[in-house]
Amino acid sequence: MSNDALKQLKDIHLPAPEAWWHVPWGIWLLLGGVCLLMLLVVWAWRPLKQRYQVKKYKQARQDVIRQEIQAIEQTFEKTGDALAMVSAVSILLRRVSITVFKDEQVEGLIQSQWLAFLDRQWKKECPKGGFTADHIGTLLSTTAYQKTLDEHSQQDAEDLLDISKRWLHEVADV
Repeated sequence: MSNDALKQLKDIHLPAPEAWWHVPWGIWLLLGGVCLLMLLVVWAWRPLKQRYQVKKYKQARQDVIRQEIQAIEQTFEKTGDALAMVSAVSILLRRVSITVFKDEQVEGLIQSQWLAFLDRQWKKECPKGGFTADHIGTLLSTTAYQKTLDEHSQQDAEDLLDISKRWLHEVADV
């Protein structure tokens, strides 16, 4: 009789392990919120990163322009060569205009068109008549073709340097 009773006994079976997806709904809600937050951070990060890159590029451009205008000014103070200074300022103005005003056709502008373009970019009132003033406009347009400058043109060159520094400060935020 005891054998029959032992044969009727069955082994103890442990219950099946609970599936991993059977977690409380609050945990699923929390995981969904974390995923949504991560997507939102990734989505919002791209414009912030792009804005940072633009700001970094603008700051680097401003530093380079500031260094170049200071180098031109220091060279002019040491040598007193107004002809070289006017040529260097003219080249710097052209390069800055091409860089800052990419949408406009700056490369092909010459003489009065070029001077009028420079004056249109002033955010405030043009100082001393701007670049289209007779003495400064003539100096900026024709100096590259001259061998020397007279004494009156030397003073105009200093005015050109001053106006150019102010223009670069306004337009390129130097």
